[in-house]
Amino acid sequence: MEQKNKIIPVPVQLKNSFFFPDDKIETKIAAVKNHSQIILNELFSYEVAYYSGVKGNRPWETPEAVIPQLLTEWKQLKKTLIDIFERRDRRQALKPMKRGIALFVQFLFWVHHLPVNLQSYYFKEDLFVWKPVNFKERLDFIFARPNDYHSFVQLSELMIELEKQYFKKEALKK
Repeated sequence: MEQKNKIIPVPVQLKNSFFFPDDKIETKIAAVKNHSQIILNELFSYEVAYYSGVKGNRPWETPEAVIPQLLTEWKQLKKTLIDIFERRDRRQALKPMKRGIALFVQFLFWVHHLPVNLQSYYFKEDLFVWKPVNFKERLDFIFARPNDYHSFVQLSELMIELEKQYFKKEALKK
């Protein structure tokens, strides 16, 4: 798998000061042949590539192939966050919480076969059929206090609720 480092402007669809405080991001663009090689390390890396015109995987087109990996990553990240909050080390919580919030947002969009779009006009509850109750208000709370324990609890609950919705959707498909 060949990787190239490249500094590119943040695509308009992803401009969000919480996730991307600068107007430019350093990204690794990798040639990936199948979903088993997906690496979910960079925030919204697939969407960055997609909106920048780079060919690559589009996990939102086949969410059933990638959501199990996303959920596995969340479970590992959740253990890390539990450890951080047990130590009451809020400063260490910000980076993994950002990652966790990004995983939730990806999960929400990908379940609906959509690439993530962080623009407020696009991020509305009526766009999503499968979603946790009051997710927008709850996310606003988390964004306002990302390294608080209560935000972590809320994020964990959002992930649990969306996971239930996802499995319900999959069961109804069959």
